[in-house]
Amino acid sequence: MGRVRKNPPRKAKAAGSKAISRILGNNKVFRTGKGGGRGGRPGGNPPGPSGPRRKTDDELREDAKAIHETFRKGKTQEAADKSYNRKTVATAQDADGNLYYSVSSRGTSPESRALAERLGYKRVDGPGFVKTDPKQTHAEHILANATEQGHLKPPIRMSPSRKPCDSYNNPSNQGCGDRAANNPQTDLVGWP
Repeated sequence: MGRVRKNPPRKAKAAGSKAISRILGNNKVFRTGKGGGRGGRPGGNPPGPSGPRRKTDDELREDAKAIHETFRKGKTQEAADKSYNRKTVATAQDADGNLYYSVSSRGTSPESRALAERLGYKRVDGPGFVKTDPKQTHAEHILANATEQGHLKPPIRMSPSRKPCDSYNNPSNQGCGDRAANNPQTDLVGWP
């Protein structure tokens, strides 16, 4: 005789589930997941003896790349490439083990928010995290600005979904790698 399950399996939250946000002046840090997660959940971040499990550098990079890939979904090939090429995602883990992500130029999509939620990330977004002089619209700058403003506990480890803009001949170079290298509050990880 087969085993009878006493408790039915939990249903996954819909992609459009309500996100809780904390207002920080004109800026918002969106809490899209439960942060620490529970052991055994896919994409969960099982708590360790002193809090949430620390992600490896490679895990942060792979999560950033996976969230970045969502900008291709549901589009024609040309539109998918255009959407993908105009965005960069950066993921980060702060000193307390909390997970955050940002998207260049404050971009987003339902698919990127849903995946980030499943992976346990909180979205960092808001006009106060984007500066125009000097121009700082890249995902890495958004996380660094939020950290410098006290919204993420330093030091943070962050990994973008592609090489930092100043590590190759990029016409939209904003000096993301240099800023991380010269800032004791941020550590750029996951890229050689």
